[in-house]
Amino acid sequence: MMSKKKLSDIAVITMGQSPSSETYNTNGIGLPFFQGKADFGVIHPSVRVYCDKPQKKAQANDILMSVRAPVGATNIADQSCCIGRGLAAITAMPGVSFHKYVYYFLKYCEKEIEDMGVGSTFKAISRKDLESVQISMFPLDVQMKIADILDRAAALIETRKAQIAKMDLLVISQYAKMFGGNPEDSMWEKVQLVEICKSQNDIKCGPFGTLLYNADYRKEGIPIYGIPQVNSSFEKKPSEFVELEKAQELNAFSLMHGDIVMSRKGNVGTCAIFPKDMEQGIMHSDVLRVRVDREKMNPIFLAEQLHNSQYVQWQIEQVSHGAIMAGTNVTKLKGIVIENPPIDLQNNFASFVHSVDRTKSELQRGMVKLEMLYRSLMQKCFKGETF
Repeated sequence: MMSKKKLSDIAVITMGQSPSSETYNTNGIGLPFFQGKADFGVIHPSVRVYCDKPQKKAQANDILMSVRAPVGATNIADQSCCIGRGLAAITAMPGVSFHKYVYYFLKYCEKEIEDMGVGSTFKAISRKDLESVQISMFPLDVQMKIADILDRAAALIETRKAQIAKMDLLVISQYAKMFGGNPEDSMWEKVQLVEICKSQNDIKCGPFGTLLYNADYRKEGIPIYGIPQVNSSFEKKPSEFVELEKAQELNAFSLMHGDIVMSRKGNVGTCAIFPKDMEQGIMHSDVLRVRVDREKMNPIFLAEQLHNSQYVQWQIEQVSHGAIMAGTNVTKLKGIVIENPPIDLQNNFASFVHSVDRTKSELQRGMVKLEMLYRSLMQKCFKGETF
């Protein structure tokens, strides 16, 4: 019932070609122009640019695959479009293959296809490589059944993701309800950031220069927390460590529960609270720490203000100059103006956030289980074990 076929036996492959930049426009003239994974959505790409003289085209229901840095990511075209050299269009052969089935199979094999990419700087995959990809094939009616099963499983995951996203919106909504909008127009006390700390050194950059050499890094020991951890709200585990003796030398750069850790590079100002269940460690030189006096300010309230207040974000941009918040600018950061409502009100807000976080954690655990089941279901479907 199941057989193995090369992709070229069940689909037509069209490699993209980038037209002249003079043919691009944002006025809706011509066809939507997709250049790579950056244009991809959950299933269908999002239109940002149009092209009035396309070189290579894809049609509705064609599978779009990223073939250049990164390799393997897929979407489905929902309309006729122009494709650049970062994409290939895969057209299912009528009567032989069902486009949604091919899409799911390629999604299942994404890591394997990614590993086929070659190139020292930017990986890419050729037409010949794509043509050789092995596809598990079933009769057309079975392909459609498999696609329907996976559609429903994928929809459950997207529903769960939407529920999690609503938790974040709920916190933002509660913050606005309790504390209002523009700090410049509010009734709350205004203070400088450093005033809600016990010490000037509670706002501090990570260790520089001679304090921490590359030779000090280890594969295990006391963790060093940096931008990857901040960007993931400390979901991503650290990969750099130092020995206990070195960590003790750098105790002034330690991180503890409730510290607000902020990126100094890249997306300057992105911040996250160091969680209570995380092993204590030291901060990387790419981040800085804000350690508040809990009698003056709740760190959860401050973190939300740093995230949501446009006025505060504007001040951070001014002191960082959009590039890197150097040591001298961290001194300026201490002087940015923030709101300081009554601590009881801040604590009430923090309690609300804790409640939302518990619900969010439950939803996230459920989503992890759904994704594991989804992957297992894919494996069974493509082996023919469900029929």
